[in-house]
Amino acid sequence: MSQNKSNICPNCGGKLKAWADLDTQMNFDIGAKGALKLTEITNNLQSDGRAGIDCQKCDWKVHYQDLNGQETFFEKVIIKALDASCEVNTVGIKSVN
Repeated sequence: MSQNKSNICPNCGGKLKAWADLDTQMNFDIGAKGALKLTEITNNLQSDGRAGIDCQKCDWKVHYQDLNGQETFFEKVIIKALDASCEVNTVGIKSVN
């Protein structure tokens, strides 16, 4: 895998994006007849490093687990994404049915 020190895809020159998965918990109030009302979605702080960098133009990607602890530019960016995901406490509720 070719390493670079920019936000450019080493495969096609497209722009890169970093991502980190969230583990969430959905909390519901239970009504008298058993209906559920979504009240909150909370971040359960995933701990297995599901994160990476993807190209926005082609199918090039790298996952954190694939870097094997190497001190690379990509690893540093992915760690920043993981750190940012830890700052999320709750996730907004788009619609409640």
